Amino acid sequence: MLRFFRRIRQDLLREKRFSSYLFYALGEIILVVAGILIALQIDNWNTKKKNLDAERAYLKSLNIEFSTNLVTLENTLKENEDLIKALDKLTGLFDPDTLESISEKKVALFLNPLGKEVVYYPVRGVMNDIISSGNLNLIRNSELRQKIASFNNELKRVENQERVASEIRANVMQITSQNGSFAMMFAEISGNKTRVPEFRPKSNKQLFTVLELENNLELYKQVTLTTNNYFYKGLKKNIEDILYNIEKDLN
Repeated sequence: MLRFFRRIRQDLLREKRFSSYLFYALGEIILVVAGILIALQIDNWNTKKKNLDAERAYLKSLNIEFSTNLVTLENTLKENEDLIKALDKLTGLFDPDTLESISEKKVALFLNPLGKEVVYYPVRGVMNDIISSGNLNLIRNSELRQKIASFNNELKRVENQERVASEIRANVMQITSQNGSFAMMFAEISGNKTRVPEFRPKSNKQLFTVLELENNLELYKQVTLTTNNYFYKGLKKNIEDILYNIEKDLN
């Protein structure tokens, strides 16, 4: 093909048809430019298709990851709500009439939830991979992109709040261990009572005469309520918005 065009040029020059040669040269330039533009367009189309395929694959993986995180968060919310109810019962025992009316076993059952710490553990593998690889820009939905980019910061705020609750819980456990008996509590719950040594308190009801315990339980309840109503529920709304945008883009 190149030899054919070269021969045409040589024939035009040999015949001194300069005007025809110029038109021919111009046409050849236009053909070359058009070829380059077509090649660039094809390359751009291929790149765009590759990016769209990568975006769709990421959206599918993110959909699975955030759906899992939503289920985990709903379970965490339920655990936190159960803890709030337990703390409400415990703070109610500082009323002497209420304390007098319940059994040692009831006291033990009310204390038992203090042994469990409520913490939210989301999975972030896909999200962190997208961010660290610089592929977040493949997601064209600007609202979704912004929510994913800020999600780790929101989780840090939740973790800080959980850390505050954990520190207060540690205080509650320390005061309880200093003024009560875990062995008696477990014995009451299991029904497997053994002889209580002299050095142990004869009743865990005495815990509910300790002002420091009351103050820390009230503080623990308030922090747990804030964690539930502001941090966890706010995070749930954010995850639901992310899932809504992902599903909208996938469809």
